[in-house]
Amino acid sequence: MNRIELNQNKWAILIVFWIVLGYVFSIDFSQNVGCISYITPDLEIYRASFALISFSLIGSTFFVHSKHYRIGIFAIEFILYLTILFILKGGYMVGFGGAPDEAVYLYDWIAVTLRFYNLSLFISNRQTPKVKWLLIALPIILSLALMQIKAKFLAMPIYFLNL
Repeated sequence: MNRIELNQNKWAILIVFWIVLGYVFSIDFSQNVGCISYITPDLEIYRASFALISFSLIGSTFFVHSKHYRIGIFAIEFILYLTILFILKGGYMVGFGGAPDEAVYLYDWIAVTLRFYNLSLFISNRQTPKVKWLLIALPIILSLALMQIKAKFLAMPIYFLNL
């Protein structure tokens, strides 16, 4: 196992920890809209299934040593997370004035940043100072841009738009 693969494993463990943290504190799949908090038994099944799928995909990368398969698995998990974030997740139009819930926003921003950074580790095998700076700055900037799109244009889950 080379140094880059070990570094990716450390970040994958951090992502798994972040998934568990979000699940424990119920901010991974928030359905809050306005002044209403939606908690249904179905929601717990969805939360558990999404967390288990993400956990399984990321966990499977520890047993795969092919760079291309690892990229594919991380990309599939990232696409799954973005789909949940943009289409199914609430918590971005709550309380007075319809502002995003700070805990949900911060959790999602860190989750997207961790996933972007983990994927960016595949880009470069050489760690020159210029590349290191880009590997740190680019995921942060891209994740902030995605979170602004979510907060401004897709604040409510997609199924609320049909009401």
